[in-house]
Amino acid sequence: MFRALAPLTPKPAEIYLRPALKNPAVAHCRKIWERTYDRVYKLHNSITVARLNAADAFREALPPLDCYENIRDFITCVGYAMAAEIMIEGTGQELLLAAKVALTAEARRPKTQGKAES
Repeated sequence: MFRALAPLTPKPAEIYLRPALKNPAVAHCRKIWERTYDRVYKLHNSITVARLNAADAFREALPPLDCYENIRDFITCVGYAMAAEIMIEGTGQELLLAAKVALTAEARRPKTQGKAES
């Protein structure tokens, strides 16, 4: 006796990660990923080559680790990329470690002093 199989559900990135795209940094990195994927796939007709190139483009589009807001967005983008399987876990962990170091350095940066007294 055969039973009908339930239809496959979309990947988590397609459903559960949509709210992350409300973050402008995540949306920007994702858009870069999609454009690169589409362009490379059309050229090489290879999912693997397209995904590798798109992952590189996503990493290049990450915000710089130069201020608290960018570090926060960087972490959000990397978390999104790991959950969406855009980048492999090891690469994501290395990037998150870099963000942790940058965050520590940012926290230790001397605060600018108020206006000097005349």
